[in-house]
Amino acid sequence: MIHALIWALVAALLTISCGLGVMLWLAAKQRRRMRARLQRTLHRPGDGALRRPGSPGWLAQLSALWPQRPEAAAATERLLRQAGWRRQFDYATFAGLRLLLVPAMMLLLLLLLWVVGGRALELSWILLPTVGALGWLLPLWGLRMRARARQARIRREVPMLAQLLRVLIEAGLGLDQALLTVATDNREIIPACSQELSVVMRQVEQGAERGTTLLAMARTLDVQELQDLCEMLRQVYRYGGNVRDPLREFVALLYDRRRIKLQERVGKLAGSMTIIVIIFFFPALLAVVAGPGFIAIWRMLTGIG
Repeated sequence: MIHALIWALVAALLTISCGLGVMLWLAAKQRRRMRARLQRTLHRPGDGALRRPGSPGWLAQLSALWPQRPEAAAATERLLRQAGWRRQFDYATFAGLRLLLVPAMMLLLLLLLWVVGGRALELSWILLPTVGALGWLLPLWGLRMRARARQARIRREVPMLAQLLRVLIEAGLGLDQALLTVATDNREIIPACSQELSVVMRQVEQGAERGTTLLAMARTLDVQELQDLCEMLRQVYRYGGNVRDPLREFVALLYDRRRIKLQERVGKLAGSMTIIVIIFFFPALLAVVAGPGFIAIWRMLTGIG
């Protein structure tokens, strides 16, 4: 009975995989026909004339088979931007990877259970949904970890970003020129911030408002220090004025915040060490200090008895 169930599940998963492959092939074929028709309309020979870098691959095409809710799609897109991936191709590839990983992990588990055999096959009805859920959630967990790591990196780079802007402005550059210089010439020093500023400067060149674009970028990344810096720059763009003194005060404020956080971490570490000392060190210390006294009292009472 268990073997029949296993083979039925394998057949179902293979059927689903074949169906997805056929649907992808049909979608690609229809896309090629539409591209060829558009090229004939525009009188542009050649199949590759309209292809652009980053055109959807097969993973991106797979994501179109499972549309997400707008709320979930917006949350995933925000995480991708925080992780440094902002193209629509990146979102489609990530969604396609999640869809592909579920049947792939389930098939791998079925093959493993079939090789092991015995009572392991009886656990397949419990393990298969668990592995399928893990296949769906693991890419999301990995994306969140990468987004948090990149946020921490940007948080560490913000003081250096403010220092570079202050030095460039004191050297005689305007704020726009300073931002462009940081975005293009300092990628080895602050790579994450330079990447984000490059995107902002391209949007500004296309006509976007400087302060609003900077603040929108900072809010998307969800780094408080960067939001404060971009809010200050937005005020400078809106009302004008000297930016060197606010940048100097902002850098001092960032270092004060970092010192306070380090002091809090040291205080928490001291509290944790107190618990460790009480649990592990104090009994050993009590045995060393009070042990001879207890032994002497025990011998005295034994001698009296």
